[in-house]
Amino acid sequence: MQLKILGCGTIIQKDSNYNCSGYLIDGALLFDCGPGIWRALHKFQKPPAHIDHIFLSHFHVDHCSDLAPILQERSLDARQAVKEMWIYGPRGLREWYERFTSFLGKWAVQMPVTLTECGIGNFQAGSYRVSALPTGHTENSLCYRLEKEDTHFFYSGDTDANENVFSMAKGCHLALLEASCPEKDRQPGHLTPSLAARIASRAGVKNLCLTHMYPPVRSAHPEKEASRNFKGKIFLAEDGLQIVF
Repeated sequence: MQLKILGCGTIIQKDSNYNCSGYLIDGALLFDCGPGIWRALHKFQKPPAHIDHIFLSHFHVDHCSDLAPILQERSLDARQAVKEMWIYGPRGLREWYERFTSFLGKWAVQMPVTLTECGIGNFQAGSYRVSALPTGHTENSLCYRLEKEDTHFFYSGDTDANENVFSMAKGCHLALLEASCPEKDRQPGHLTPSLAARIASRAGVKNLCLTHMYPPVRSAHPEKEASRNFKGKIFLAEDGLQIVF
């Protein structure tokens, strides 16, 4: 598999050098699409026409707002406007999507989109096997595990440490874990670099990528903090970073 980081930042203005959350697997599956991700798809030559599967971890604006321009661009291309798109997300996805598109106009309501509210269990997304479990960041936030042949990928979304995250990350070739908070100022519902590393170590993942780091985290040597608890390869997310695993 191949991960392309389209956006690894946060919504605050001091972090404006980075797009908000958006992660592309194999040029075709998009995990979250916060502000800046539509533009990043074009910047990195991965136009929305190639994206048929979108996975939303939760409905905070920094993880989902660019769904609107992605849909609108597809609607303006006659070939893409009739092409099915699959959107996966937490409980409440259908209600959220109906409200979201109702403000965009008739074109959005008419887009051929299949919505899947993810529960406990596995499902297929093209040639990939996917599973999702709640993270507790919000009432309905999710983390995802993606499998193809013998390669496994885990995306935490926004989360605190819990058994769902441990079990879903177990044995993955790459774990993409949020590390929002500095060690000395951890907030409930989020991870620190050190805590993300402990999760990766306990889960036995081969490679760890830290993402969604607020500026105080980036300036506090997150790789050094993580390396105390995880002995595998550690990546610090940057917009445009590509990881083959």
